[in-house]
Amino acid sequence: MNGFTLITVVVLTAVSTFAGYSENDIITMVAAAERGDGLDEAIETLKNADDAPPLADAALGRLWALKAARSGFSLIKVTRARRGLGALGNYIAANPGEPYALLWRGRSARETDYLIVDGLAAKTDFEKAAELFRTERSDAEGLAGCYLSLGYLAFDFGDLNEARTYWELAVVTAPETAPGTEATAMLELTQG
Repeated sequence: MNGFTLITVVVLTAVSTFAGYSENDIITMVAAAERGDGLDEAIETLKNADDAPPLADAALGRLWALKAARSGFSLIKVTRARRGLGALGNYIAANPGEPYALLWRGRSARETDYLIVDGLAAKTDFEKAAELFRTERSDAEGLAGCYLSLGYLAFDFGDLNEARTYWELAVVTAPETAPGTEATAMLELTQG
């Protein structure tokens, strides 16, 4: 093996690290990071991906917002949050019919304490995403995720009754999914 062959192999390996990933793989990667699994690895994977599906740009924005939420309050946190929410905003401007990007931006608003995106804008994102999941994608788990997030938003702004209504919708929509299970736990936690 000469030097040219070795360089070619190394370059081809580095460029194709993302080959074969689908939008579902990206959605799964973000969901894992939201649960606390593999955030840094997901960021590195998406940063180094040359041939990733377009949704990867929105996913990277979501991951940066998650990283910001897990940082202590500092200029780094604000910078990461702006970077993430900016990437999500750019993606949504170019792809307004992508429900996961809307859902991720709304969730990122909550995790950054509504400092960059306010509660009303997050609610609008969740409602648009819910409508798209219902009509365009027929995605029960995505729809349940919207209801779960709308419940957290209502809870954050002091409306427990509305929060519980949304969590009940999440459970009815997709009880065996992660959002359905989390909504069940929130209903049990806030019962009484």
